[in-house]
Amino acid sequence: MPNKSGLNAEAIFFTGVKPKAVYKEKVHFVENLPMNSRLTLFKESNLQEGDYVVVGVNVFKVSLRIIKKHPVKKTFESGEYRLSWVDALANLPKIQTIVNENK
Repeated sequence: MPNKSGLNAEAIFFTGVKPKAVYKEKVHFVENLPMNSRLTLFKESNLQEGDYVVVGVNVFKVSLRIIKKHPVKKTFESGEYRLSWVDALANLPKIQTIVNENK
């Protein structure tokens, strides 16, 4: 089970349709290309299915969102997102421009 001390990557999130909100977060990331990569975020987020995530040089699309809550308190604990690989960042110039602007 990942925890806050095991954050191993920095991800850039693209949320919403228009305008896109772009932000960075430290996450726990498990890569298994091209399908079923997994990202765990320990902070509430408005990331939805269909949004894009950039981790390193790869672009992923959120395919499944699982929110975990404390069993008794019912408060937010973590968000797990299943990701499908889209393409390498170098092959997507529009997304690459947005990433470079937000570094």
